[in-house]
Amino acid sequence: MKLYEYEAKEIARRYNIPVPRGKPVSTPEEAQQVASELGGQVVIKAQVLVGGRGLAGGVKFASTPGEAREVSR
Repeated sequence: MKLYEYEAKEIARRYNIPVPRGKPVSTPEEAQQVASELGGQVVIKAQVLVGGRGLAGGVKFASTPGEAREVSR
């Protein structure tokens, strides 16, 4: 079975398994809004069904909501 990370987190939550806070977003504006809600540093992750997304540039760090918007572009 192949699952996106956000799907696996939803399943884990159903069984009371602790997972980091976060939400899937579709636009840079949504990324900025969620980063603002979460506060502090956030990680923007591309949701793809392949391994190595970090090495391919699919994982970015942001220190502010504005930076989250920019790196999610």
